[in-house]
Amino acid sequence: MRFTYNKSSAFRLDQGITLAVMTNGSYNLADHDMPFTGPTGLTTFVLDFLLSPADIEVTDAEGRKTGNFDGKIHYEIPNSHPCYLFPEAYLLPVGQSLTRQIKSTANGVYTYNSIMPDGAMIKLENVETKKGETEILMVNADATQIRLKSQRSKPMGLTFSKVIENEIRSITINGLQLNETQVVNMTVAPDLSFCRFANPQNISEVSVEGTVMDSSKALKAKQIKNIQVQANADLVFAMASWKDMNFQLDSIAY
Repeated sequence: MRFTYNKSSAFRLDQGITLAVMTNGSYNLADHDMPFTGPTGLTTFVLDFLLSPADIEVTDAEGRKTGNFDGKIHYEIPNSHPCYLFPEAYLLPVGQSLTRQIKSTANGVYTYNSIMPDGAMIKLENVETKKGETEILMVNADATQIRLKSQRSKPMGLTFSKVIENEIRSITINGLQLNETQVVNMTVAPDLSFCRFANPQNISEVSVEGTVMDSSKALKAKQIKNIQVQANADLVFAMASWKDMNFQLDSIAY
């Protein structure tokens, strides 16, 4: 037997295309292969995904694209892949500086997550958005330098997590302000012992929580609420001891 698909001459049996029949229910419940790069497989990818209503456009230093651009899925960045049957999720290469544009598809609130193979995670939470709005997130190769820019002023939640010496360390800041056209710069130490967050233009009132879970799943947490960060100042987080949850917060003017 031979077949051709009359809408495209590229779909032919001699091109390795095979016809098959499967019910929609079986198709959605079937196993699906994921891309692998060597013996460590999926551990060599950064996983970016959104909880709607938004989607991601990713570009690298050479302008190559991965993500949903004007309704078309691109994967030009080497070792990048759209996640099969998982809209708004993309596998991205490790160790590269990438720029994400988070584009709203409707009015609402979105959460953005980026999970890295070394156990690091960046999370933007409860970001209010309107259809057509864009936030730009720039992350360097080792995720220690982050820049965030919004089209309008709005509050957001931000979490950094990382696995360090069999511990899961996490810093969460609520009330951080994005300001119209102003870039918010963030610096994070590789072991999360120090973080610095710029606060341009407006006074912000934030709460900061540090959390650590050890290998026995024992959880420790400390929260400091109602911290005022002056306009044109940096919020500085310094952890003296994760074991004792001994950290300090300061607001330092530019």
